[in-house]
Amino acid sequence: MRFAFKVFVVSVLLFCLVPFSIPLSNAQSELEVPMELVEAEETLVLVYNSVLDAEKVGANVSDLISTLNTGVQYLNQAHSNVDAGDFEAVVYFSDLCVEAIDGVSEQAILLKEEAVQLQTVNLIMQISLSIIGIVVVIVVSVLFWIIFKRYYINEISELKPEVNNNEP
Repeated sequence: MRFAFKVFVVSVLLFCLVPFSIPLSNAQSELEVPMELVEAEETLVLVYNSVLDAEKVGANVSDLISTLNTGVQYLNQAHSNVDAGDFEAVVYFSDLCVEAIDGVSEQAILLKEEAVQLQTVNLIMQISLSIIGIVVVIVVSVLFWIIFKRYYINEISELKPEVNNNEP
């Protein structure tokens, strides 16, 4: 039992000494650099979601996708530099990513609003043309019936039925 207690005390002491064995300069730069990278990723995701919303309503987002791809390339460069340990380049490419996609979200919102307005106008046009088509079909049908009825009555009145006297 005493041996287990001694092992436990030594483990706790070693665990407490581990944070002091890590150099402070690396710990600070590693904490700061991923924050730049995380902010760039979060911004990219938000912009992507706004572009996706615009695309769902039918907006033409091909230019915005191209800009997003540029931002993704910069973000990939930043991730590559994290793996290489070049934290200055991580910050640089993270900032380039944010700058590349700056304003894309606002453009996506404008395109979404335009697409919604266009869909509304198209719906109104379809309803209007459908109503006009129904009215035209009804008017043509009534005119045809009137003309056919007059023709038929004239044809019947011109016929002179013969009376048959051989009725029993």
